[in-house]
Amino acid sequence: MNGFEKRAEKIKGKIKHTTLELLSNMEPRNIRITDIANSAKVSQVTIYNYFGSKDDLINEALKSYYVDTLTEYEQYISNSEHTFQETIRYIMFQKKETVHKFSANKLNEIMLQNPEMKKFVEEIYSSRVLPLVVKMIDNAKQRNEIKRDIPASLILFYINIFSDKTEELLKMSNSYQSEEKYIEDLLNLFFYGLAGKVEDGDR
Repeated sequence: MNGFEKRAEKIKGKIKHTTLELLSNMEPRNIRITDIANSAKVSQVTIYNYFGSKDDLINEALKSYYVDTLTEYEQYISNSEHTFQETIRYIMFQKKETVHKFSANKLNEIMLQNPEMKKFVEEIYSSRVLPLVVKMIDNAKQRNEIKRDIPASLILFYINIFSDKTEELLKMSNSYQSEEKYIEDLLNLFFYGLAGKVEDGDR
């Protein structure tokens, strides 16, 4: 990559980052190219030259966000030093940051109105997310951190129950004085259910 290409990629990255910042505070339909250009300190012509339209820019910005976030997941999960509990805690915190940045309703709206984004998310889920989660489950079984006789498909379904309700679960954290205590209770519910962890003295 020569100097011109590096500069172009840097400018495109800046524009996409600015677009994500605006998306965190505004509805997509209310964002104007003028707003993005002013915030990114580039001309509108530059944006159109690189991305073609506002919708294409939003698509590219969200795709980059998904890929970057997934890469962070992959790097964390590939580290064998992290236990299954630590990994689930990490995922919960990451989901929390995503929900704080973009509401689930906003992301769903973009998906429903944009077949291209919907297809992208479906493809990246099947090609990278699903294999990653299955690998995480298999590693946990090998380390005896979860029961080996429970099928991976059922564990995946259980994880998705929590994942699909992330926004509602985070709203419940407002009733807690301590966020750490809330996460601890949520993890205990995830791993041990309503009965709680059975200590040796309780058997």
